[in-house]
Amino acid sequence: MATVTKHILLIVLLAASFLLQITINVSASDTQKNTVLKDGTVAVMPFFTGDYSDEIVKGRPPLQLMLAQITVAEDDMYRTGEKVLASLMNETLQKKLAQKLVPQAAVTSEFKNITIDNMSDTTLSVAVRLGKALNADYVVVGIVWDYKDRVGSKLAASEPATVSFSAFLVDVAAEKRIWREKFSKTQQSLSDNLFKVTEFFQQGARWLTAEELGRYGIKKVLETFPL
Repeated sequence: MATVTKHILLIVLLAASFLLQITINVSASDTQKNTVLKDGTVAVMPFFTGDYSDEIVKGRPPLQLMLAQITVAEDDMYRTGEKVLASLMNETLQKKLAQKLVPQAAVTSEFKNITIDNMSDTTLSVAVRLGKALNADYVVVGIVWDYKDRVGSKLAASEPATVSFSAFLVDVAAEKRIWREKFSKTQQSLSDNLFKVTEFFQQGARWLTAEELGRYGIKKVLETFPL
């Protein structure tokens, strides 16, 4: 009997240890209070790749900073994360909003027609301009702060995936941000698979790709999406 009790205690301790290893940083919902949202169309603007500046560290809202203050230099190696996460955002919102979501092809086409000045434009001003051009009521803005894929395989990775991004919802008519969330995660161990404990043994411990981690992050931040 004592041996059985010890085994049960060991299982409980292992389960607790597993749960404590999962460390996800997802902000609480930041929908502006007293905001009544009308039922309208939503466009997902192509995401930006950002880099934390001194201004952001001081607490200035990134949507109000000039693009030159937050975006990294143009380089294809930095474009992967913004393209993948924007696509995942569209895919997930399509299931949620259906016909209310402006087709991604239309958004991309119109975005290319917008003249952007990095020294005077902010992500907010670009989002408002894009929303008006598309006749959309709301625009989702995304800024990717970090996006690194795992190095290795799902069973043996020398470096884990890292995904960090901020998501915002802009009211086009009011020209202001009405919601925001952020997600920041680096997988810590094989057991840190982010899923429910009951699914852990079904799926097997594995290292996630950045896209898999990003898909999870998009799903988490949209749990508080106000539309």
